[in-house]
Amino acid sequence: MAEWHATVEVSQLALNDDQIDILTDELPGYAVLAHSADRGRLTMRFTVNAATLRQATDVALRAARHACGVAFAPGVSELTQIRVLPVDDQVKELEYPQPQDLVGYVEIAEILGVSRQRARELATTNPDFPRPLAQLAASPVYTLPSVTAFAARWPRRRTGRPRKKLLSESIREHAEKKAMAGRSS
Repeated sequence: MAEWHATVEVSQLALNDDQIDILTDELPGYAVLAHSADRGRLTMRFTVNAATLRQATDVALRAARHACGVAFAPGVSELTQIRVLPVDDQVKELEYPQPQDLVGYVEIAEILGVSRQRARELATTNPDFPRPLAQLAASPVYTLPSVTAFAARWPRRRTGRPRKKLLSESIREHAEKKAMAGRSS
């Protein structure tokens, strides 16, 4: 028998102290719970013993369903994700996490084609802007995929004063107008 680490996520809008106690008592091993009220998700992490990945997944799924059935009304929590891997692999992942593409306000401004101040304003006032991955002392950090997804669906609006034309643009427009006037006469 091998030891496996299971992460099971279910939809769950609210979670109280009694339900937390029930879940930690009902789940095998040392259970760690994380609830996101914003996303309406409950993540349960625990270990199971099984000979194969398939058996470990079945045991983890049954354990999560049983614990949720005791803690909540039957059928309330819907499974949204399950991940099972050997405990040794899970320890390696914790020691050597996968690199992520992270961005701050300067990079967000470049992606959106706005000033750094406007990027910060969008991040703090637009309800559709993704949540930061972490809040550092300097500023929050976001994942690049979440920001590019926002950029793809963001209805960019030009605000403020129109951009001044460069001298070269003005000279070219003047020359084009002169040329057009010369053709029509």
